[in-house]
Amino acid sequence: MSRRIQGLMPFVLVSSTDFSCEHRRVLLGMVRSFGKLSTHTGMVCGVKDVESRHLAATDAFARLVGLTRGGEVAGRLDGDMPCAGTAEFAEHYRREDLRLLHGSDLDARVSVLNVHRYASGTAAFVFEKSLLKHRPTCEVPGTVYCAYPADVSHFLRFFPASLGPCATGCPMRCTPAAPSLHGVALSEYEHLVCFLLANGWSFAETAEFMNRAQPGRTRRSADTIHKCKNRICERLGRNSDSRGFRRLLADAGLAGAAPRPLFELLLGSRTLPDCTKRQR
Repeated sequence: MSRRIQGLMPFVLVSSTDFSCEHRRVLLGMVRSFGKLSTHTGMVCGVKDVESRHLAATDAFARLVGLTRGGEVAGRLDGDMPCAGTAEFAEHYRREDLRLLHGSDLDARVSVLNVHRYASGTAAFVFEKSLLKHRPTCEVPGTVYCAYPADVSHFLRFFPASLGPCATGCPMRCTPAAPSLHGVALSEYEHLVCFLLANGWSFAETAEFMNRAQPGRTRRSADTIHKCKNRICERLGRNSDSRGFRRLLADAGLAGAAPRPLFELLLGSRTLPDCTKRQR
């Protein structure tokens, strides 16, 4: 497998079945490094090939997914892990890997918040992913990931059960810039509205949450959010009812694309006011 990635130099993706002696030497060095990290630290990190198959990992990652030693992880896809939570969302993880591998930025990093039941119980981890680059041959043989725990318990209590990424464990991707919706650029405000609506929030819940998270000169109401939705539909050139609009957002992947301000709130970088008394 080979694919050119735009960057400072022409890089290509290399399947693990095509690894050269040099690739295997580099991988062996990483295995040794993970072994030392496992002995002296509790770091969660590892490496995957371009097919999202784990090549090596630390013991801490192995314990998260229901195994004992990092060496047991090698050769497994996420769907092959004993941990039911990891296996359930394996396809989400694979899509995030592909997004990174087939992007245009050689030095891109992806931050994903995973909240689900691991082998040790329900927990939240932020996984930082980047490309594994072999610069001497201008090749990318896979991806590297590191993870750290995130204490989101103080924030999760503000969310209704309908918020998909936190309630179901679906990975939540940090989106640095507001995305476009079928070619229509969204503002940061519209992005947050669309994210919440895509995850099942009502117009009233969305308005009340935004009044507390991003206070403005005037209070927002359910009608404010409804008008925001209508303006987006006008720019899209379509007339969608609420259900159709939510489906449109979900199909576009906005349910898992968290705006950076919200992602930072989830990680506890600043505190939200009490949102437990939401208008219905």
